[in-house]
Amino acid sequence: MLTLAHVKNTHESEQIGLVLMAEQMSENLSGYDYFSNLIIDGNRIDIPIAEHANLTVESHPPISVMTLDLELKFQQPLDIVDKKVTWSVFDPTYYIAMNHKSVGDISITNSGNAECGKELFIPTALAETIAYADSLDKSQRNTDGLGNKFAERVYVTCL
Repeated sequence: MLTLAHVKNTHESEQIGLVLMAEQMSENLSGYDYFSNLIIDGNRIDIPIAEHANLTVESHPPISVMTLDLELKFQQPLDIVDKKVTWSVFDPTYYIAMNHKSVGDISITNSGNAECGKELFIPTALAETIAYADSLDKSQRNTDGLGNKFAERVYVTCL
């Protein structure tokens, strides 16, 4: 588990450590498409290489929360007008909560004339799925898509 103490002890300063850890985390996540899943009209879209990795720390006594922000910028705009768009973020090998604070925190950058709306879907897991997740050891991998079962989904509609 990555802690702020680890960052401070491993690097010259907290600031330098956060920059270096953000780069390392981004590189480690690249093999998993940054835990990102984009589907347009039933077709999975390849996720581009992340840019501008930024790791920040917020103090919420008695704990501190680290947040990794990544920018996923497509080389060409995606045509999503009149198409079914689903976005989700989850660890494909395990369950780690990755949640949106609110639908207002989701932004859609649109250079065209389309009007876009968004909806945040928060799943309700079945009791047996929750029991299975609770039974796992933290080091266990290959959990049969468990993260996807808990993943929030953002549905985007552009007209």
